[in-house]
Amino acid sequence: MKLSANLIRTYNTVNSFTYGDWSIRANESQNLYFQIVDLDQIPWQTYNDVSWPGIIQQQSVIPNSLRYLTGILATPVVVTVTFPSINCNSNALTVTATAVNPSDTSLFMVSLTNLQVPGTGNIIFTVQEGSFTRNFVVQAGITVENPNSTGQC
Repeated sequence: MKLSANLIRTYNTVNSFTYGDWSIRANESQNLYFQIVDLDQIPWQTYNDVSWPGIIQQQSVIPNSLRYLTGILATPVVVTVTFPSINCNSNALTVTATAVNPSDTSLFMVSLTNLQVPGTGNIIFTVQEGSFTRNFVVQAGITVENPNSTGQC
């Protein structure tokens, strides 16, 4: 089983959301949503789209992974998200995620206060179900606009 996360850019309800990388502004409270998926269940698919006028053939790769429902193997479930540090001299920021809806245990949210400022880069996810722990990384998953930063460490 190879777990990953589909980051959610816009979340409305459990059946209404759009995927996309996280792009936030520093020093603002944020609710960041994601869906845990099992990449071994259904591979990424390549398809050809010929429906666009004027384009002979458009090739696209779309995520078609199966959502991973936490808590089926064991409980309790604890999901943590570790963000890179915005300050090169401090530790990474680790936040515990909360389930969005008890009917779909693949959807989670992390809430960041205006004082919790992550850096741009890779995001580390940890899914702990009872005694089972799985870690995975979403590369370049978050971009943080920080108008007060000089961009240097």
